[in-house]
Amino acid sequence: MLFLNQIDPIALQLGPLAVHWYGLMYLLGFAVAWYLGQRRVRAGRLPGVDANAFGDLLFYGLLGVMLGGRIGYILFYDLSTYIADPLQVFKIWEGGMSFHGGLLGVVAAAWWWSRRHGLHFFDVADFIAPLVPPGLGFGRLGNYINGELWGKYTGGDWVQDGDLYIPAGVYTYYVSVACMHCANPLCVEGCPTGAMYKREEDGIVLVDREHLRILSVYLNETVAEHRVETGA
Repeated sequence: MLFLNQIDPIALQLGPLAVHWYGLMYLLGFAVAWYLGQRRVRAGRLPGVDANAFGDLLFYGLLGVMLGGRIGYILFYDLSTYIADPLQVFKIWEGGMSFHGGLLGVVAAAWWWSRRHGLHFFDVADFIAPLVPPGLGFGRLGNYINGELWGKYTGGDWVQDGDLYIPAGVYTYYVSVACMHCANPLCVEGCPTGAMYKREEDGIVLVDREHLRILSVYLNETVAEHRVETGA
């Protein structure tokens, strides 16, 4: 059976103040980055840099992520809305952060810090690189809790009542696994790898519930057979 998460994006409600899981993921990401960075400083991974200098670097990186992510989202995804209502920029509780903008913001922050401390930018980048993956991982957990990262609407006229939208990447995975064998019941005329499946380039795929049921049953049987074969 397939499940869609129903996790409340608000982790804690303190009167009018709502603490979101997504915000906590940012906090965890920076906390882990601080811990790993401190260890790398003590290990001499960036000669000439002490704990105070690293604290400045982390602060600049935080600003780069927050400002770059916000500005990037505005420029890349929804500029017209913010031109029409500039105050929308400050409504961060409504979401709107871009990975691309955050990346550019961190690069700019690291470059600025490197110049101030007379260090080569790529040496600083090598120092920073291991600090980033935990934050990205926590961020993706936050995306999952929020039910984000869906593709855009296709606007097609081929939608029927009872059909279901799912992210294209998820459907691609299920179909790629389910269609590995010619004996698969999906490999018949009308298989979703036809016209309906080709809508994947729009970023979101329409799947009728019967195909979704077949995919689910097939994959559950495949997993069960694998467990029997491997003794898992």
